Amino acid sequence: MAKYLALFSLEAEAVHKFMDHETDRATVVRKLAESAGGKLDAYYFMLGKYDGALIVDLPDTITAMAFSMAIDSTGTIKHIELHEMIPSDKIHQVVEKAKQLLPKYQPLGA
Repeated sequence: MAKYLALFSLEAEAVHKFMDHETDRATVVRKLAESAGGKLDAYYFMLGKYDGALIVDLPDTITAMAFSMAIDSTGTIKHIELHEMIPSDKIHQVVEKAKQLLPKYQPLGA
């Protein structure tokens, strides 16, 4: 199972609805993740460019995209970014694969 970070910004109307009828959004997202065969690790509201972030485990990329699309399709989200998180103990595999691929790449102007 892969781990994903989702950064999101809410539509102004969604913020107003939340202020009028505060709900536990983490429970809603947790149920969505579980229905997709995954698990919600964390859900945060935050200051800055994004209104919130969540970390979720999902079975694969197709499921992750569907999870993001389902949330985005509700119209409450202004912007959502989903990033797969690679554990630090896997970076060696990434570096080794990059070393194998590098000789096959032609830089611009080569």
